[in-house]
Amino acid sequence: MRKGNFMSADSERRDKGVGCRKATKVCPKLGGGAETCGGRPRHWKGDARMPAHEALRESRVGGKPTTRRRQAGGFSLIELLVVISIIAILMAILLPALKLAKDSARQLKCLSNLKQLGSAMQFYIEDQEDFFPPPSAGAKSYLGIFVDSGYLPPVYGARESVFKCPYDNTATNSALMLGVYGYNYSHLGTSSYPAYGSGGWASLPSARLRQIRHPAETLALLDSEFLILPGTGYYLVDPAATNYSVGSRGSPAGVNIHWVDGHAAQYKLPNPSDRYAGMLAHGDSVGNPDNFWDRF
Repeated sequence: MRKGNFMSADSERRDKGVGCRKATKVCPKLGGGAETCGGRPRHWKGDARMPAHEALRESRVGGKPTTRRRQAGGFSLIELLVVISIIAILMAILLPALKLAKDSARQLKCLSNLKQLGSAMQFYIEDQEDFFPPPSAGAKSYLGIFVDSGYLPPVYGARESVFKCPYDNTATNSALMLGVYGYNYSHLGTSSYPAYGSGGWASLPSARLRQIRHPAETLALLDSEFLILPGTGYYLVDPAATNYSVGSRGSPAGVNIHWVDGHAAQYKLPNPSDRYAGMLAHGDSVGNPDNFWDRF
């Protein structure tokens, strides 16, 4: 090939932009560090060239990028309100269920504590020739007698103490008279009530277990309330008393009862405003066949 034709072909390739990487100096530079090579503008960064879109990203106006970008990771107001609404709906669904679960756990704990106290009473009866305990001895309640006899641990003040129902927040002490379960002492410990159907009075000593005609239908221990301090349990329950009475726990209102035969259950009050209704009635007399309090 002749020299003149070779130079002509090289010039033609250069004009079309072929081989511009190797022959960079033939590409005339534009203002601002740009050059035109093969009809495409190219920019310089130091000694190396970069495409125009990269140069645009690198350019600065007042120290800030000329392009705007949406910040990632943020929430719009509508998205935030939707999330809050979903959380509120879930809470409205779950909170009642959680309350019911908590009440069920407290109820089970109440019955468990009553069974332990009933076991301690059974130990006392076996050791005391079949006699039920007196309501108190000195400055201690019947529960204090159980502790001194070694039937129960001397744990006082704790909210989850065995002497009390979890619904009762009253702190207990060694006397164990407040914040505890009530004892049906007026019919089992002693008895001095009008005799049913005779018009007279029945004054009886502490009952013996063998005298209880219907153990599964005779009250031994139950929820109580000291009326001077509402919500506080009391160590005695007496249908004729005016400053303490049967207590109620849970929702719906009910009375946790430990029966003489050893079983424990909750009795739902037919009328929550009357704590001596239904099977808790007739406790102010002796010998009534509908009386679940006395030994007969």
